[in-house]
Amino acid sequence: MPEGDKHNDKYVYLEDVAEELDMAFDDSTTFYNTETGEFTYYSENFSNEIDQDEFEDEKYIALPSRYDIREYDMMAEFADALQDERKSELLLVALEGKGAFRRFKDTLPRVGLEKEWYKFKDEAFVEVARKWCEENEIPYKVRSGAYAGSAKGDREPWPDKCSICGNDAKIHISGAQEASYCLDCHNKHMAALTGAEMPDAVPTQIVLFDACEEAHAFSIESMIFPHCKSIHATEVVGTTRYKEAVYGEIDDSFEGMWVKLVSRLEKVLSKKYMGDDASIEDLKAVGYVEYNSIHEAYEVIIDGKAYTWAQLEKNLSVHEGWKIKIEFADMSEELE
Repeated sequence: MPEGDKHNDKYVYLEDVAEELDMAFDDSTTFYNTETGEFTYYSENFSNEIDQDEFEDEKYIALPSRYDIREYDMMAEFADALQDERKSELLLVALEGKGAFRRFKDTLPRVGLEKEWYKFKDEAFVEVARKWCEENEIPYKVRSGAYAGSAKGDREPWPDKCSICGNDAKIHISGAQEASYCLDCHNKHMAALTGAEMPDAVPTQIVLFDACEEAHAFSIESMIFPHCKSIHATEVVGTTRYKEAVYGEIDDSFEGMWVKLVSRLEKVLSKKYMGDDASIEDLKAVGYVEYNSIHEAYEVIIDGKAYTWAQLEKNLSVHEGWKIKIEFADMSEELE
C-alpha cells in the first residue's frame, strides 16, 4: 500500500470484506467503520440501531452493492472459460432468462463443477474486495494460507455434518468463514438474518392421490433465502417422478405457500397428457426437463414419467407440417 494512507490506523482482511460482499442483500447497504474496523448494514426494510443520516459521517465507507459486484458476470466468465465445451454450454444455457442464478447453481452439481465454481467465486470476491480497499485507501491484509489451497484447486471437501447441530449437512456456505448446515439450522440462521417468519414445525412429507386413486408420496423442503422463500415437493416413492415448487416473498407465510403447493400438486395429479402408447393426448403436454447422470442425457418428464428425445421425436413426427409452440417457465410457475 502507498504511504500516507487515509485510514492507516486500521486494516481489514480481504477475506472478511469478501464475506460481507457475499452476504449482502439487494435492498441493503453494508458500511465499513474506519474508526472501529466493524461492518454495519443498513436497510429501510429492517430495523437498524443506527439512523441512516449517521452513515453520512466520513468514517463510514459503503461497500460495493450486489449490482456493483455483478455476480452474474462472474458466472458467465466461469462458464465461458471452461475447456469442456459441453459443460460450458450447459452452464451458459442455464444463465439465459429468468431464474438464471438458481438454474446455474442447480446445474453445477450435475456437471461436477461445484468445487471449481466456489473456488473461482471466492477468488473473484477477494479481488473485488482488494479493488475496493485500494480505491478507498484502506490498508488490507490476507490471512496466511487462507486461499493457498483455493489457488491450487485442492479445496478440502465440504463437511458432512452441520456446523451447529451435527446432523447431516445439506447446505454449504462459502467465503472466509465456511459453514455447513442441515436444512433446519439453515432456515433458523436465515430467519434471524432476514427477520422472516419460520414456523416451529413445517411439513416434510405428504401423500396425495391421482385420478386413478394411486398414491404419490412427496418429500417436502421449505427454505428461506436472503430475498425469498420456497417450498419444493419431490416424489420419493413409486415409479413416477412428479415435482412442484412454490416461491414467495420474504414476508409471505409458509402456511399460505403450503396451501398453494398442495393445490398445484392435486391439479398436476388430476391431469394426464400422455397416452399409454406414449402419444400426446389433446395435442398438448406439460412437464419438465431433467438431467440423468447415469445415462448422461437429458430427459423430459411428463405425467411423472421420463421420455427420451427419441421417443418425443417419434411422437412429434406424426404431426409433420403442423405448427408447434414451445414454452418455458421457472419450476415455480404454472403452464396452462
